[in-house]
Amino acid sequence: MTSNKVIDIDHLSYDYPDGTPALRDIHLEVYPHESVAILGPNGA
Repeated sequence: MTSNKVIDIDHLSYDYPDGTPALRDIHLEVYPHESVAILGPNGA
């Protein structure tokens, strides 16, 4: 699939202010009618 994306994330990285890495080089494509769940430890 290359069209009709509702979300397109490429090369996303994030560090908390104290330098702790949270995300590294994330790639995500979401298309209409897809369900997505992003899970992490309790309290994330």
